[in-house]
Amino acid sequence: MICDDGYVTLQSYECLNACITNYLNQHSIPIKTSDVFLEGDDLDVVYTRKGGTWDISVGIYKSNFDFLRKADIFYEHGFFDLMQDGKSFLFDRISQNLCLSIRAVSDCLTYNPVFSQTEGAPHFINLIGMDDKGEQVCISDGDLPTFKPSLFQDWVDLNMIMDAWYGMRGEYIILHPKKDDVHLNTIKKSGTDKLYRLIRDYLEGGCNKALFRKVATGRQAILTLFDDLQEYSQRMKNDIGRVALDMNYQLRINGFLISKRYISHKIQDLNLDAGIVNPYSDLVNRWSAALLHLIKAGKSKRTEDFTKLNEKVKTLCQEEDNLLQHIQRAL
Repeated sequence: MICDDGYVTLQSYECLNACITNYLNQHSIPIKTSDVFLEGDDLDVVYTRKGGTWDISVGIYKSNFDFLRKADIFYEHGFFDLMQDGKSFLFDRISQNLCLSIRAVSDCLTYNPVFSQTEGAPHFINLIGMDDKGEQVCISDGDLPTFKPSLFQDWVDLNMIMDAWYGMRGEYIILHPKKDDVHLNTIKKSGTDKLYRLIRDYLEGGCNKALFRKVATGRQAILTLFDDLQEYSQRMKNDIGRVALDMNYQLRINGFLISKRYISHKIQDLNLDAGIVNPYSDLVNRWSAALLHLIKAGKSKRTEDFTKLNEKVKTLCQEEDNLLQHIQRAL
């Protein structure tokens, strides 16, 4: 089984990205997590507010499938028939050393307490081994959603994994990578240009307002969001706590913070000057800390806390603008 073949889980910042890059590297295809991310066709930050619906995201999940398509990696993506024997299905694929990933519901995952904080959230993991008795399964999770990025590789209870998998209707992905695929070399070489365009689009973001709908992109998305949160805290104290917690979750999980981690990873991989790499890495950590302040402001529901946070966000955006322009010039 794959777990017996020198498989070592590598860190990523999005769960399906972690599944893909770990399997490719296990097959001696040295692709970076940021290479997969940068193949995305919809990586701009987009903030939309329509009535009581607030949404801010990056096409981070879709970027995985954009990568697989552009890299010409064949994969199976489907849903297991829950009326059939799921354990036999998994054992058959795992025993064939197939690159099997499953989508699990976080409520059922017990190997890290962080999952108790993400009720109903989907999470992809790799299944790389199963014991003969069908009692335990070896899993690889390269993106535990902890405050500080972490990973997990070990044997866990199979019934727990079955419950988590069935909670997502038995969704699975099986990769069929080929080591000599020339498309991967092309992708790695084009990463610098794609990073440049990603930064350009972020800095050029704007905001469009209609009667019942607001859409902002790039850097303007985050500025508009925190302006709205400050204003909303003045009018809707009974609801601002819920909105703040939801926005914290979306900013962490739906791509805003994740994309910054991948940019930091990429500029390190490109061996840019430490005078750029280190300050940007520090900035990413400060963004993460700012989101903790968003949780605290949501709990206090005080407008003055949202005002202070908005000022902090504006400062971070200005510092980020300067650093991103330095990165652009260095590419």
